[in-house]
Amino acid sequence: MKKYLLGLIALGLMMTPIAGKADTTTLYNCYKSNGWEWESVSTRAIRAAEFGLWGYVGSADQNTKLSNYLCGDMLGFSVASGYQKSLRQSMSAALDYIPVTSLTLRDGHALTMADLGSKVFLTIDPGKDKEEIVMCTTIDSTNLNFETCTRGLAFYATSTVAVAANAKTHNAGAIVVMSNVHYIYDELVDKDTADTIAGLKTFTSIPLIPTATPTTDAQVASKKYVDDTAFAGVTDASKTIKGITEIATGVEASTSALAGSGDTTAPLVVDTSITTSSPYTTGNFVPVTGANAKLSQSFTDYSLSNTWTGLNTFNATTTMATTTIRELYNTTSTISTNLTLKGKDTANLVGGSTTNAGALHTHTNLYNYVSSTNNNLVFGNSAAETDYISTTLPANSLGNNGIARIKIYLTNFQIDGTGSDTFIGKLYLGGTNIATISVTDSNGIVASDGFIEATIINNGVTGAQSGVIQMGATGISGTLAGESFEVLATGSATEDTTGALALRFSFDWDTARVANTITASLGTVEVIPSNP
Repeated sequence: MKKYLLGLIALGLMMTPIAGKADTTTLYNCYKSNGWEWESVSTRAIRAAEFGLWGYVGSADQNTKLSNYLCGDMLGFSVASGYQKSLRQSMSAALDYIPVTSLTLRDGHALTMADLGSKVFLTIDPGKDKEEIVMCTTIDSTNLNFETCTRGLAFYATSTVAVAANAKTHNAGAIVVMSNVHYIYDELVDKDTADTIAGLKTFTSIPLIPTATPTTDAQVASKKYVDDTAFAGVTDASKTIKGITEIATGVEASTSALAGSGDTTAPLVVDTSITTSSPYTTGNFVPVTGANAKLSQSFTDYSLSNTWTGLNTFNATTTMATTTIRELYNTTSTISTNLTLKGKDTANLVGGSTTNAGALHTHTNLYNYVSSTNNNLVFGNSAAETDYISTTLPANSLGNNGIARIKIYLTNFQIDGTGSDTFIGKLYLGGTNIATISVTDSNGIVASDGFIEATIINNGVTGAQSGVIQMGATGISGTLAGESFEVLATGSATEDTTGALALRFSFDWDTARVANTITASLGTVEVIPSNP
């Protein structure tokens, strides 16, 4: 196998190459074409050793190989060309250093291991019976020694383990050359066979490699292979797996589009093309805060109806064109500055002054309508208690001194005169029957245009109440014909009004008779909150 090697070998002081292609047909012609004097076999053996040609005796085959090295395209490699010295003292076979006469090259440079790398190969007594290959890894520049040496290397293969039989004794004056032994060739790259190459290699141009598909983890992949397989086999991304995603459009982002609903099966993600801190006139965008870490008010569509369910504080002048405020009675509703209702300045409405509030001034707190019943209920011929009013008072609606009032308007009230029958009306708050009113007449009553009014008052705290029921009507016939009557009943309760409570008023007769009837045309429930 031909090796293309880098470097030159010096051919001796007497060899000065001339221009032109040398003749390699014979070793003699190689010498003559370069103007070199023909040398003896022993001298040519030293040249041969520099190229790793061992045991040179001038055979035809050896001459052809040496001619190819000297004049052909198979120049040897040596990191220090033309190094040929002598031993300054004799050596035993066990000596682990090589004592030489000089470490200086022909140009006056003193050799160091920095010039040679990690190791250097020497040949002692080249072409002689005691020819020996030695590998050394250090140089003693003071004592002129190659040191830390391995003696008696093999003349074949690549193992640098010493062969005891190859370590020889040498006399002072023996030739020492730095040669291209076969170990040097093993350090070079062979273009035709498999090699393991160590060290960092820097390419000034991108190397060309086959475009075949790599089959093992350590093989180099070509650009074509990478391009062809960049996304092949990559899974779609998920919340737990990284992978392929698809950029969502504004419409897809606004509709919470699911993975696969775009142009691919991948999940959709938002990119900066649809994010903004300044909304456009049209389009779907994801709002982000401005530099002040706040969203622009322009993102809000104020033309839409909005429901405010929590506690809202307005610290600046607020203009409400056609806004309906359902409740201003609760103790948590506060007017801190001006409130304008239908053009009237009500700045002092809370304080009670009529200076600015005009005709709108009424009380510190406004009336709150809770519920009503308008069904012309006729209740009679029954001894079962039945609710006419049943509603719920919101939590804290009475405060400490608030009032809840029930009004029931009657169009007919009649007691059968055949017995002492009784009409019963009951007022309830929560689970307490606060007060009960009863009307009894043994001669019978027929009345119209009556009323029942029941009132509950918080007695300065949220857990103590007083109750009163008042009933009146105008007699049409019977013992009260042409006369009016009124009855009154009172009571108390200890319900906690900081929570929502049931408020009820019920009708009942002690005896079921056809003539025992009461007709209610309308019932209302109102709340007057306490003063703040």
